[in-house]
Amino acid sequence: MTGGCMIIHKIMLFLLPLTGFSGIAQEKAGDQRILSGVVTISARLQSKLPFGAGEVFVYEVVLDHKGEVFRYACTVQGNDVQDAITTLRKGAGWVGGFLFARSRFDVECGTGWRCPIEQVFEINNGKLVRVGEILAGRDGKPGANFKNGFFHDIYNRLEDSGFDGHAGAPGVRLVLTVTDGHFEVSMAETWAANRPDFNQNIRDIQIVLGSKQRDQRLLAAALLRNAVVAKYCKKQVELENARNIARSNLDSSRFAEFERLLGQVIPGELPNRY
Repeated sequence: MTGGCMIIHKIMLFLLPLTGFSGIAQEKAGDQRILSGVVTISARLQSKLPFGAGEVFVYEVVLDHKGEVFRYACTVQGNDVQDAITTLRKGAGWVGGFLFARSRFDVECGTGWRCPIEQVFEINNGKLVRVGEILAGRDGKPGANFKNGFFHDIYNRLEDSGFDGHAGAPGVRLVLTVTDGHFEVSMAETWAANRPDFNQNIRDIQIVLGSKQRDQRLLAAALLRNAVVAKYCKKQVELENARNIARSNLDSSRFAEFERLLGQVIPGELPNRY
């Protein structure tokens, strides 16, 4: 199995629970079983395209729990069909009471922060519940970003803002919990996860402010990163400190951009595919 870094065929993920249709998820000839057990997962090949020395395969993946059905489309790169199915099987499994199923693989990732992606399910009161989607690990195994009872992801609203380049755009390390069958941001854990970077940015800000030639780009980048984290985590004192320094030390155009981007941040918002 080889990794890909360009988008071959953009698939819009869809998940549709269907209840009351016992025959809707019956496997047909050619369907491949991905996972067996209380929840079954099967994959049906929809199309394939040549890519490098191998191919990319577009599958419809179906999860079935006692007639409750969730389905989504995904694109997998492999040397052949069996290679692609092996990859699907490797990315599906139970970890800590949650079912993880890979829905977006490296071949679709490009440079996006939130890729690859896996869907997360749990059985709640006897029903299969889709909790949401989470950033998956690059090793292809399920639940790589589920640790010590917490899910880890990244807030990517400003990923494509163009501020300080794609890699330098401000993001927030997220720590999530599951509440009533859906993801919820743990503000305390998220703030703690971002404190090391936050403190380093403070040191960088102090260095720039203490220099004879103040680098406006570096100063703006460090201030915006801290302001984004502070606003997201509802740390009002830290937010106002960053804004006051920005207002006093950035030129008018940079400060206007600082305020414009900061205005897009929504505290506690879950990540998405912007």
